[in-house]
Amino acid sequence: MKTQRKNKSKTVLLYLEEHTSCQHYISDFTSGFSLKKYESGKELSISLKKQFLVIFMQIGELEIVSELGEIKKICADEVCLLDYEKEYSCKVIKNAVFTLLYFEYPKIKCDKYSLLSLAKDKKELEDDIRILPILEPLKIFIENLNLYLKNKLMCRHLHDLKESEWLFIMRGFYTKQESVYFLEPVIDSLNDFVTIVKENYLQCNSVSELAEKCNMSEKTFTRRFKDYFKDTPKQWMLNEKAKYIKSELENSNLNVKEIANKFGFSSPAHLNNYYKKHFNTTPRKKEK
Repeated sequence: MKTQRKNKSKTVLLYLEEHTSCQHYISDFTSGFSLKKYESGKELSISLKKQFLVIFMQIGELEIVSELGEIKKICADEVCLLDYEKEYSCKVIKNAVFTLLYFEYPKIKCDKYSLLSLAKDKKELEDDIRILPILEPLKIFIENLNLYLKNKLMCRHLHDLKESEWLFIMRGFYTKQESVYFLEPVIDSLNDFVTIVKENYLQCNSVSELAEKCNMSEKTFTRRFKDYFKDTPKQWMLNEKAKYIKSELENSNLNVKEIANKFGFSSPAHLNNYYKKHFNTTPRKKEK
């Protein structure tokens, strides 16, 4: 005999306790997907370590500021990627509903290899906040995903599969140029060479020192560096260090003298001259 359910229009997860008691149930909300709702005026701080954060915006508007001062607004029907090992501050401009995805790297090898195949098309852009429109296939994906989230279906295996499905949608329904632009930080993280460079350049005072960190001769290192970063190691290191020092001067609690010592300048005046040369102005920081 067939049994009929009441309230056919309402979909509710059955046996919730079995799901929540599973060892693979996600409870910390710093991995996998989660659904968020905030009212206008809410301020959020985001500190990413070894994780990327994707924001699927469905309703409202957020203003996002990176640690280097980049400011962008993400609106309804847009998707945003925030880079790992970065800090961001967010403010809800209009009442917002959005889905978050925290992830470290693609869990499925096919996804990893597919992303690495896009490396040849990278442009080495410097955006800490990357935004694309949500196309119809991605919109359908989010609607289905939210059904799981609203019913507390937080199985880690399911979330890994949904992460893979999202990456498939990015590669299948967005152009290569769009996919590369959006996923470039993820692509870089899959490359050990790029990761070693980005984790060590601030502690190195020369190209040869950074090449040694990568266990390469300076000649081999320079050739490979140009392939990935589209610039010479020396010029890239100068530019990146300048941006980092600028961020420290503008955002840290250290004064000019302390920052000069931290980065090996002989005096605050030396740091001021360096800053003026790169940014055509002097740093606005207390001298004492």
